[in-house]
Amino acid sequence: MDISKIFPFLFINECVVCGKEGEGAICNECKKSLFVRGKSNTLMGNPLYFITTYRLKGEKLINEIKRGKVSPIPYLIEESLKLIEHERIDIVVAVPSMGFLFSYIPEHLLLIGKGVAKKLNTRYLPIIEKVKKVKSQTTLSTQERLRNPLGAFTLKLGAEKIITDKRILIVDDVYTSGATMRECEREIAGHGGSSLSLVISKTSLLS
Repeated sequence: MDISKIFPFLFINECVVCGKEGEGAICNECKKSLFVRGKSNTLMGNPLYFITTYRLKGEKLINEIKRGKVSPIPYLIEESLKLIEHERIDIVVAVPSMGFLFSYIPEHLLLIGKGVAKKLNTRYLPIIEKVKKVKSQTTLSTQERLRNPLGAFTLKLGAEKIITDKRILIVDDVYTSGATMRECEREIAGHGGSSLSLVISKTSLLS
């Protein structure tokens, strides 16, 4: 029995970015142009690591992942580890989606967060939750993006006891204005923890 015909989604051999066949979910050429592996700082001055930039192929990759294509996730976990392997990380968390009425971690962030935590032999804990209805950041101006997430997140009950004196890795997909990450960082810092951030893609401020 050829199970690849029954479960074709388990045997992805086509690049989700350019469509090239035979080299896996991200082809060798796209890897070269995508995986820039950079470091910057968040609005709070904490380390910000990014795998790719949000332009051309980077935007295409993000869009495909958000549409539910999980085949590139192992590549992103591998690239993440190359960026943060020298960092002390006690707990990994993911940023809840801004586009839902309730607190929801998108599948791709859940997979990356758990995958990175497992490789680092540390814990993935969903301790950040969204408590305020906010607009999607994608439709807003730069100034609106900076204001929109204010007060949108909190730590789950009891989380402050877990994160005190711990270093938390915050995982998200796209870093644009930095406002969403800032609110998560504030919650962690306000309860005795410190943080660094990892995103799939970093872009400049949009007007």
